[in-house]
Parts: sequence; structure tokens; C-alpha cells
Amino acid sequence: MTDSGMKHQAKTTSQRKAHSSRRIRVDHGIAHLKNWRALARHLGRREHMSDTIQAVAGLLSHQQRADLNLTRQM
Repeated sequence: MTDSGMKHQAKTTSQRKAHSSRRIRVDHGIAHLKNWRALARHLGRREHMSDTIQAVAGLLSHQQRADLNLTRQM
């Protein structure tokens, strides 16, 4: 493999991992909401799902920040 091919492969791998890291946060957030039964019976339309995902990601981010601040205060 050429040097440019190896650089391209490394860049692609890096981008894939970054996307995966962002996606796992959303997946975990949705799972948490299902545990809270907020989305357990979600029968909403697909066109509203992106709004739901953004809301879940925001709530999870807020919760994690609050947990981190609480841990730092201890």
C-alpha cells in the first residue's frame, strides 16, 4: 500500500471512530429513555425521529455534565 493510501485509510478509520463515538451517545440516551418508559411505546412518525434524537442527546449530555459536576464536588 502506498503512503497516500495508508494516510487515506488512517483518516477514514479516524472518521469512522469519531462518528461511532457520537452515535453511541445517542443510542445510550435512547436506551436510558426507554428504561424510563418515555420511548418504550414510541409509535411516532419517522420524520420526527431526528428531533427526538437531538432531544435525547441534549438530555444525556446535560445529565452527564451534572453527574460530572457532582463527582467533582465530592
